[in-house]
Amino acid sequence: MKTRLTKKSWMIMIICVLCCLPVVGMADGAGALSESELNTWVTQILRESAEETPLNAPVGEEALTEDGYAFLYSFATLYYDKPVLDEASVLKAVVVTDEGFPTVRGIRLGDDASVLMDCYGWQNSMLIGNGAFAALYEMDRLPEAAYWSWAGYENEKLLSLQCAIHVRLENDRYTDAGINYAVENGKISAIRVYGLDATISVDEVKKNLVAVESVAAAISGDEPEKEIASQGYLIQNDAAPFGANDLLFGGVNYLNMTEQTAQTLFGKALSEEKVQDDTGAWLLTTKREGLSLSYTLSDESAVLETFSVTGQLKGPRGVQTGMKADEVIQLFRTDGTGAVADGVGILYGDGANAPTGVMESDSDGITALRYTAMIQTTSGDRMITLHLSFTSGLLNEWMLYSW
Repeated sequence: MKTRLTKKSWMIMIICVLCCLPVVGMADGAGALSESELNTWVTQILRESAEETPLNAPVGEEALTEDGYAFLYSFATLYYDKPVLDEASVLKAVVVTDEGFPTVRGIRLGDDASVLMDCYGWQNSMLIGNGAFAALYEMDRLPEAAYWSWAGYENEKLLSLQCAIHVRLENDRYTDAGINYAVENGKISAIRVYGLDATISVDEVKKNLVAVESVAAAISGDEPEKEIASQGYLIQNDAAPFGANDLLFGGVNYLNMTEQTAQTLFGKALSEEKVQDDTGAWLLTTKREGLSLSYTLSDESAVLETFSVTGQLKGPRGVQTGMKADEVIQLFRTDGTGAVADGVGILYGDGANAPTGVMESDSDGITALRYTAMIQTTSGDRMITLHLSFTSGLLNEWMLYSW
């Protein structure tokens, strides 16, 4: 039996999306991604999907991901709040899979990365930033709305680009929608529309704007405000140390993650590489937009060794790239009594043996936080570390790894 939506069904879902992203036209013509642009494209997506039966119909619990239930179509994967499409279904996110399918502003998978800068980078075409992120635009029109965009880059090469839309709703909440683009080898490798049902507070909107402003300070040569000095290890915080519970987040279980599970959660890998290390063991690395996973292979199994994130995936305790160092350090235990030498401060423990937490810093502030725990598993104890890297006080990568 086909699960094709009726005209009435997709029209109702379009109305739901439009309610989440009010069309006020504030950013139209200004170069910033506007809510009306996104609404128009989402409406097109819903029309297209209404004419098809999902490739994975019927959709079951195995399709549940961090974004919602994945419905696979010939041109895109649509994520809904439940595994059944009806008048009450809510669209949460869209990932485009067809290179020929146009997205907002006509951008397509496979396009040259310069297209993104042409569309969004008119204020900072040279990608001047803090070494990891470059602010493209920021429009603070609170209390009504706010719009911003920044790009991830390395050695002047564009790696990713995000555009965000925050529009006030009737309950004084704000939309948290936008588009994430990934770039690989100079071409657009992934396009993801996110947050179609998400809302945040005005304080959270302001934090996002401050993060963009901090990156933008690098353009003028101004130093962003440093809320955490190199003596941040002296902060006292009674939060729990890093531990086993932190290995469960957003549908991910680090201890039993497989590549099959990764495909269910994050989609097919954009690339994979198999190499042999110095010990003779084989290592499989798979990469997706802002996400890299490495497994040690054996005849019996593949064990996840590294889970590295540079995109917007939330990790243990909600850590996410773009967060300030002072926000992250408060999420974990800090005794306030540890020693510091050569830019390394002990947050808890002895700095060498698990459980322990360590902070690395220089004259500009925190550069890294490292938390290590000994985790008991059915196959024996595993030493697991959460490593968080910062540039100009902002988190640019977080990583779980075993050793």
